[in-house]
Amino acid sequence: MYSSDNFFVRMMNNIFDLVVLNLLFIVCSIPLVTLLASTSSIFYAMMRKNNDKGSGVVRDFFAFYKSNIKATLVPNIILFVVSFAVYYNTGILRQLSSNMVADLFFVLFVSIIFTLFIYFSANMAAFENSNKQHFINSLLMSVAHPFVSIITNITFLFIVYVLSVDTKLFLTNMLVFSIIGFALVFRFYSFLFFKVFKKYPPYNDTY
Repeated sequence: MYSSDNFFVRMMNNIFDLVVLNLLFIVCSIPLVTLLASTSSIFYAMMRKNNDKGSGVVRDFFAFYKSNIKATLVPNIILFVVSFAVYYNTGILRQLSSNMVADLFFVLFVSIIFTLFIYFSANMAAFENSNKQHFINSLLMSVAHPFVSIITNITFLFIVYVLSVDTKLFLTNMLVFSIIGFALVFRFYSFLFFKVFKKYPPYNDTY
């Protein structure tokens, strides 16, 4: 009986932590220039929780967020500039060629941008390096681990689909993601990146 109760308590605590992290991620990402800081912070909190080294998900999230928000501003701005450039050039490409070519161009570059963004965020959470080194490591790791890169992209495309294409369940999907959905995705990502990052010591005490 005790084991069963203990399992139930742990499960409820984990669900509560995910709900809290989901809320923190959404709120702290509302100023879009803090998206990278929020993403890195939720990775940091997840990674520490996964390895039983956390001091509470809220404390871990905000500790990393406050100490890295300035360092993430420039990469975040670059991210939006490049994303806008891809979007703008897709529009031009639609006028010069077929929609299929433009769509393929858009999907390809969005996939590349997302892959580098998610690797960069996770690298910031797990390693102590300069932004330049984080970018280089993200580029090299994303190529060296194609399975993880493909899985993260499939997950990303699925999220885009359920939130923008599947209109019949739009409200339901929005409710799920506003409560716990994003945190579940990052929980999954954190396990994937653990498999990757443990091959690249030295890493910080996240793991």
